[in-house]
Amino acid sequence: MDAERTAVRIFDLIDARQISQAEGALETALQKFPDDDTLLAAEALVVMRSGNYHLAKTKAIALSRRNITKPKAVNALVHVLQNCCCWDALASTYERLRALQNERQISENLVQTYTRMGAYAKVQQIAMQLYRQYSDPKYQVWMVQAMLAQVPAGSSDHMLLKLSTKLLDAAVLTEKGHVVPSTVQTYVDVLAQQGQYATAVGFLLSERAAKIGLLATRLETLARMLQKAGQVSAANAVARHLWSQESDNWTSFTIYKDTLVPVAGVGTDQGGSATSVLEVLGPVPEMRTTIDCTMAHHSLEEAVQLARQLQELEVSKHPNKHRRGSYLAELDLLHSLQSTYMQARVMAYVERFYSKPSCYLDISTFLTPAIAAGVYEWSRSSGSASARDEVDKHTRRILGLRCLVGSWETTPAAGEARALFHECVEAYQSSRHLSESLAWSEEGLCDGYITVALNIALRCHFAGKDSPDYSYLVEGLDLMSIVDRRMNNPTWLIYAVCFANLLGLTECAALHQLAFKNVQRDTMAHLGYWPLLTGLALEDVTNWDGWAEDYYSLQERDCSLLRAKVFNYTSWPAMQDVHRFEAAQANSLYRWQCPANAFTSALCGCQTQKDVNETLKTHAEALWAAWERLSATGAADTLIDNTDWVVAKSMVLGNIHSTTVQQLTESLVSVPSRMWQVRRSRQLLASIFLLHDMAAVSAHRHTAGQASRSRKGKNSHAGSGAASTADTPVLYSPRLVTSSVSVEYLPAVQPLASVLRAYVDSLGEAAPETANASAELRTYLKSLVADSEYSAGIFEAFLYPQACILSALLRMTPAAKLPVKQWAADVREILEEAQHRYESRLWSTLATTVGQTPAPSADVVRNITLVPDSFTAKLEAEKVHRIVGYVSSLRADIGAYVR
Repeated sequence: MDAERTAVRIFDLIDARQISQAEGALETALQKFPDDDTLLAAEALVVMRSGNYHLAKTKAIALSRRNITKPKAVNALVHVLQNCCCWDALASTYERLRALQNERQISENLVQTYTRMGAYAKVQQIAMQLYRQYSDPKYQVWMVQAMLAQVPAGSSDHMLLKLSTKLLDAAVLTEKGHVVPSTVQTYVDVLAQQGQYATAVGFLLSERAAKIGLLATRLETLARMLQKAGQVSAANAVARHLWSQESDNWTSFTIYKDTLVPVAGVGTDQGGSATSVLEVLGPVPEMRTTIDCTMAHHSLEEAVQLARQLQELEVSKHPNKHRRGSYLAELDLLHSLQSTYMQARVMAYVERFYSKPSCYLDISTFLTPAIAAGVYEWSRSSGSASARDEVDKHTRRILGLRCLVGSWETTPAAGEARALFHECVEAYQSSRHLSESLAWSEEGLCDGYITVALNIALRCHFAGKDSPDYSYLVEGLDLMSIVDRRMNNPTWLIYAVCFANLLGLTECAALHQLAFKNVQRDTMAHLGYWPLLTGLALEDVTNWDGWAEDYYSLQERDCSLLRAKVFNYTSWPAMQDVHRFEAAQANSLYRWQCPANAFTSALCGCQTQKDVNETLKTHAEALWAAWERLSATGAADTLIDNTDWVVAKSMVLGNIHSTTVQQLTESLVSVPSRMWQVRRSRQLLASIFLLHDMAAVSAHRHTAGQASRSRKGKNSHAGSGAASTADTPVLYSPRLVTSSVSVEYLPAVQPLASVLRAYVDSLGEAAPETANASAELRTYLKSLVADSEYSAGIFEAFLYPQACILSALLRMTPAAKLPVKQWAADVREILEEAQHRYESRLWSTLATTVGQTPAPSADVVRNITLVPDSFTAKLEAEKVHRIVGYVSSLRADIGAYVR
């Protein structure tokens, strides 16, 4: 009873989040009751809540092998196994408990467990057993879900797909079955997957399909199936009916437009004669309707007339609402017709909807230089005097400027572009008083002027492809010091980050405000990680790497939970989306770079050899997995770049689908090439494994020496050459040569690699020749300052992560065997020279973008002028301050090896 009462108290402390007190109580209790199952389960739970998932997983798996029956112990064990993704152990635990607890509940838990681990064949088996035993229709749905989850992507004739169809039709979608919107939709989806569109159409017309949802939802699905079945006239009639009912529904308009087939191209449907009337049946009048297929349209001209009729109807029914669906549809149709009325209708659209925030995006795909010029002239000619009309005046003016700049096919002459840039800035300055009454968290009413100015700066910077004009980037970035509410405008923040990155700086405050989280660590690295690395904001780099590591480490748990939720929701398309998401994350380009990045960040915080050894031990498994993935044949091609470019593209004025916007976006967001990233990660991993092996050999020799001294103390007559009982260390460097790629090290490590490898291979017994290696290291280090008398770009590429790895290698290299002092002295000399150049401002830290090839010329860098105390100058000063501090810290570390 004492053990049970103690366990209850410990669980109460855990529930109250008093983990430290729970740890103390648990330590005392385990001394008294070391084999108590409940206390051991509590220990695994405490370890997990402390954040050590790896140790918690080990303890929980060991505990699952014991015949645990106490309820509290079982609950704690199950909780730890679930959160640590120990699915096999959890499944075996549930299997053992089936005979001891509520069998039905345990079986349902098993279904969820096998779902989370992706073992759908086992889910199907258990769901079948449950249905036979309890006849609950939800178990039939589980069987369908499990079978569909086993169907390969894109398969149309898989046996399980056919079985699922029959089970849905004959059992699930019956009076005794489980007829809900999700199961009805699943039936339509599986029919469509098999190409049985006619069957799907017949089902959707029947009363059985009424449970799919609202009538509009049913008709939309019906229109899609009719279109796929080849009954385009019927599909058009249904889509026309839907669009006429709700003119803002862009989905129904898209189907309607896509089914505008000329009369000559409309024959009989795939099943025989064309249908003239569609009867949609339902249990109540609200779920029934009749569609006259003879009312289908066949030309874009008819569609334009319908759009205008809907506009008139909309005005009469909702005179005070500005719903733009039918108006935007008309523009889309006229654009497809290449109509001469296009400019007039765009102008009419602008005059009606210019106050809508989406107005520019609505018309951006239809803009030509002539139309844009028309909108610009309209925006300048209209105006009024009242306060409300003053806001309207600026709104029109901003729209006109957006259209003008977005339509530039070639950048105007420098004087004209710069004049427009300053016009935008002056207009913003004169209108900022209009936003004074807004809440602090809102964007300003006339912020669009600055957005246009930033776009002008972007276009002008890249107007000369061979010699970019960095003065525009500086002017654009300096705007951030004169604007109000900078932190409330995501577009400004991202522009500031990108402009700073192109200038070799980091806008840390903007990145903190953007606060990318979770999956954005994978999709937004182009706007987060690389800009941080460019400006050597190492503290933020460390935070990013740590958060990314946490995200990827919890991904298995999160995806398994997502699988279970989607499974319960009964959505086959959603389950397919989950599988695609998992595949994209499992093969993510950044995911496999993360282990080396995270280790390097952790290494920079190590103060002693013990810290380095602990860090290596913690990360070794993930590092080797990363090497295996990145060194696989064709790794650079098989890895998936999950970068989300939509946000960046949406900030560039112009047609978002155009080549111009694509090129400007890629230029704005400077990201190293895929091959550069993969090669850098391989070099970093190889260098880390060399560090690991040096540490392992050092520990091995230390252990062997202790064992030898112990034997001599006990037996003075023992031979001095007695073999050591120390275990042979685990070494990674010899295993690298078996991979399909050549082994490269970081440039700073490469000169010493052959010497250190020889030392490692001999387990520290050899004393390799080091003269050539020392000379190569000295030559490389001198090139960092000799070849870059004006720009610090080459040195900064060395500074992180290379200097960190090199410093750790020197720390782990024995001075008795290798010339560590000489190497350290050479490194310290270069660090002193670099620090002097930074402090005396002999070096420019601008335009040092990571992985940029080729780097800007010295003349280009020399001509970048910063105004003292400007926003850009402050960012540069912050960068220099960070680098000087980091170099000073490295000098102190390296200096310890010289003494």
